[in-house]
Order: sequence, then structure tokens, then C-alpha cells
Amino acid sequence: MERLDQVFLEMKEEPLPRSREEFESRAILYHILMDLQDFLACKQSFIEGLDERQRKIYWNDPEAPEKPENG
Repeated sequence: MERLDQVFLEMKEEPLPRSREEFESRAILYHILMDLQDFLACKQSFIEGLDERQRKIYWNDPEAPEKPENG
């Protein structure tokens, strides 16, 4: 997420677009980056909500304990 924040800052430092086409291209890119930022925030929130066993399963840790039979 830090790298994405850096990309946003770099975009702000860019000179203004010279044409409508360049403006629209940058607007689309900016929107995609905002969607990516939202996705990463959701993923981070999801991972933070997992307990240790769930994290090991999520990351395919071969040492993760087996799932209980009745759970």
C-alpha cells in the first residue's frame, strides 16, 4: 500500500495533461489505482481478521494443523 501511495504522489507531481485524450487516459489510470487501493484495503482487513490457524491455511503453510473433523 505504501508503494501505491507513492504512485499517487508521483502522479500529482506530473505536469497537467496537454490534450483531452491524455486527460482521459490519466483519469482511467487514476480510477484503476483507486480500485486497487480499495481491493488491497479489503484484503488487508480480511487477513487481519484471521486467527493463526486460518492464516496458515490461507498461506498454504504445510505445517498448518488439520481442520477439525466436526468443525
